Amino acid sequence: MTDINDNFWEEFTKNHQQMEAEYLQSGAAIEAEKEMNYWRLCDSFTVEQAALLIAGVNPSKANVRSVKFLNENLMYRAAHSALTNAILNETLKATIIYYDEYPDAMDPGQTRIDENDLETWLATRKVAVHFFEAAQETPGYLDPNHPRYAPKLAAAINAWLAVGEPKGKSPKQALDKWLRENAAKYGLTDDDGNPVNQAIEDISKVANWKTKGGASKTPG
Repeated sequence: MTDINDNFWEEFTKNHQQMEAEYLQSGAAIEAEKEMNYWRLCDSFTVEQAALLIAGVNPSKANVRSVKFLNENLMYRAAHSALTNAILNETLKATIIYYDEYPDAMDPGQTRIDENDLETWLATRKVAVHFFEAAQETPGYLDPNHPRYAPKLAAAINAWLAVGEPKGKSPKQALDKWLRENAAKYGLTDDDGNPVNQAIEDISKVANWKTKGGASKTPG
């Protein structure tokens, strides 16, 4: 599984913000905003609901099984794909539910994402989504433009946020894997582009919450 690249998300955000600005100038926006506001009462969302909200579509009024809807809502399809990939790649924590008839396939209509985890993930993608206002504010310690930004600190925090409760491996192993995959983003590579082992080891030790070792237990 590969993630959608950063250039796509930059274009996605630009188009989304432009469409949102045009829409907010219309009279229908006030009533629609009231209806969408009730979704802020939820502390978790299904993958489908989250993708709709990211795309600015009211989940109560969308038929995601409709071919016409899918053809007309490319942003929903892009958001749905990104969320699914992130969950399967274990960069976005979720309670995964599988189809009864297809036990190896994740059911996006039942799989749930905690709101805080979703907002954290959106912040790492640097995507500002109107509905999830918190995603628009990146903490200074995670902002590369902050004068006191420390790459290793940011790497440790983002690794801790991304890993969640790993299945079949220890937190240390999962943190190590995530840091190696994202080493270039935080300057943790050598001149040949390979992860610096000592830096990865040091940061994963800082982020590791289970210092006694051992794989996390799988529920059930």
